[in-house]
Amino acid sequence: MRRQIFGFSLIELLLAIILLSLLFGLVFTFLRLSKIAERQRDALRLADLTTMVVAIESYVTDFGQPPDFADTTRRSDQASGTASSPRNADGTGWIVADLRPYISQLRVDPLNINLEGKDFIYRYRHDGKRYKLDTILEAETRLMENKVDGGIDDNHYEVGTGKYIVID
Repeated sequence: MRRQIFGFSLIELLLAIILLSLLFGLVFTFLRLSKIAERQRDALRLADLTTMVVAIESYVTDFGQPPDFADTTRRSDQASGTASSPRNADGTGWIVADLRPYISQLRVDPLNINLEGKDFIYRYRHDGKRYKLDTILEAETRLMENKVDGGIDDNHYEVGTGKYIVID
């Protein structure tokens, strides 16, 4: 009578190891690609805010005050005109002022949505003299710390001449 031995052969073990390696490799690659995408969106956000600061500073130079109404929070996911795009720089976009001499289109966040309880949008507010733009960063969160950006909100990256302004 023949005895049956239970276990794995060398071929079966090698196949299992190869399949697990491929699976871990795919998962690792996916996670790495998502981090790369987050860093790319953060780089675009930083560039967008720099472009917006240049446009706003040019407006201030010409008109003596920041664009739009004082003490009004503006969000890049909301256009001010009824049938307009938030990108419009003619005063019907998300900032109510004609910024066309300084910028062709207003910048909006690459996601421009609420995702996982966070508003990935650009926000703007001024007090009549100074202004602040802010956004949430995905990967470069250390830049949002007060000691790095000089603002008052550790949950947003802040730029502008009035980083003390509270944006609600």
